[in-house]
Amino acid sequence: MLSVYAVEDLQFYTGQYSNAKTVADQLLVVKTVAENYGEDAEAFTFSTTALKRLLQEYPNLKTIREVDIATDIAWYLTELIVSLGADNASADSTVSYSLWQTIKTFSSPFVKVNAIIGLGVIKDQKYFPNVVQILKDCTTVRPYDKAEQLAFERIAFAAITALESYANPQGYLPVLFASHAWYTGWVKKQAAESLPVILADPTEALTLVIEGHAYSFAQKNIALQTLDESALSNEIKSQGAVAALFEGWFAVPQKDRELIELRKHAVDMISRYGVADDTVPLFETKNISVLWLLDHSYRYGADDREQRGAIAALATIATDASTKQLARYLNEINDRLQRGNLTKVDERYARDIILAIGISANSSARAAVLHSLTLDWSRNVHQLLNETLKQL
Repeated sequence: MLSVYAVEDLQFYTGQYSNAKTVADQLLVVKTVAENYGEDAEAFTFSTTALKRLLQEYPNLKTIREVDIATDIAWYLTELIVSLGADNASADSTVSYSLWQTIKTFSSPFVKVNAIIGLGVIKDQKYFPNVVQILKDCTTVRPYDKAEQLAFERIAFAAITALESYANPQGYLPVLFASHAWYTGWVKKQAAESLPVILADPTEALTLVIEGHAYSFAQKNIALQTLDESALSNEIKSQGAVAALFEGWFAVPQKDRELIELRKHAVDMISRYGVADDTVPLFETKNISVLWLLDHSYRYGADDREQRGAIAALATIATDASTKQLARYLNEINDRLQRGNLTKVDERYARDIILAIGISANSSARAAVLHSLTLDWSRNVHQLLNETLKQL
């Protein structure tokens, strides 16, 4: 058995490690270095050199005991690399390669965690896509076994930490989706805290998700929610909401629950933030404006929330065009009243529309309000019409 003790020169331990005949002897040297030289810059070179040797010898290990000892060695060495790597990352271009091989070679989540964080500390962009993929894999697949779930969470946490260190904008979306995934609170909290470090202005990334065909409706909802809760300007939030509403009416299948939620949230955001221009076509080849989209939500919306939300959004926009659209809705209900086809839902919507016209304070709907006053509406509706007329 090799005998070692703390001395002043780290070169001594480098020699001792080179002369070690068994993994047990190697562990004794590595543990001594980690415990006595954990803050010594030279320990970085020791740890990277020792890790290379360990990876070379690992395939030749024959017993479970040897594998377990090698795993302990890998943990100590990667711990040293993580703690010292920030100041020594450029010392050896093969360090990141060794860390990646460690991730692939060792099954221990603790070793993988250290190696993943180490890649982030060193910031070798070559392995950035690998870290992104690790996080995507953990986020996508939730193991049934509790112990395996915890292992996945530890690895995901390490990947999030590494992506924060990379500060590469392309890491933003994987971390964003992780913050809404199956993980327990401690992982999602880390993801949420890492997002602004990775990307201060996520407008482009979130818009890409909302408009992109490669993303699921659930992911689009996450992007829209993130945009809504951000500190970005109301104008940017409004633009995102309009894009989401467009997606909500032109994506398929239309009955998808997540797609319906996307439309509802978009309509709600428009009612809070308004729009810069309500009549301009959203695409040059299609005469589709915000008013067209809101009209679809009013007429064909999935439920009461979406339809009434469209009315509220038109009130917020409050232009001549949006107010005329409200007046058209009121006249349509007036026609049903005159034909004797009025329903309880119609009367409730009529109240919403009249209130919306009042909020808009736009005289474009004055004629519709005056016409409504001549009809056989209830006393309460007539009172509401009179109050609205004063606002126009």
